[in-house]
Amino acid sequence: MKIHLYEPQLKDNNGFFWFFYAALMDCKGAKGILGPRPLPRITKPRGHQSSWAKFDNHLVFFDMSDHTNQYDLNALELCDVYFKANLNWEVTSRVLERSGMLSHRVKIVPFFSLAPTIELFRLYKRIYKLALIGLRKRYDVCQINGVDKPPPTGRTIYFLR
Repeated sequence: MKIHLYEPQLKDNNGFFWFFYAALMDCKGAKGILGPRPLPRITKPRGHQSSWAKFDNHLVFFDMSDHTNQYDLNALELCDVYFKANLNWEVTSRVLERSGMLSHRVKIVPFFSLAPTIELFRLYKRIYKLALIGLRKRYDVCQINGVDKPPPTGRTIYFLR
């Protein structure tokens, strides 16, 4: 699989995209694409953390907005897959219905699935293990609760907590 990342400079910034881009580049051989992203980043009514990538010939959008009701509807229309952090299906359905884009709901998938309590996390962990039994050889799945950028040491170290 060929992975191409728009805005490869996001790897140089602190925060989530630093970790995400570093992981894809270092572990999966992703390459940066020079030039503009497919669509400009949304800045109004508030900034919208997002990035674009191509996985083979599939255009993928990563929406890291911390607002469940904030979507980049132009990106949703253009992309093949729309990963949404803080996904709430009820809110999503309302937003898409108001916008006349309910048919695009099939493109949206959750980017993170964080349990609100430790008890639910333990339950989800057991469910995920059961659901992924047949996929063990094909996929690595982890839940990232926080990312810390290590000091420069000449090698890359990822801290997951």
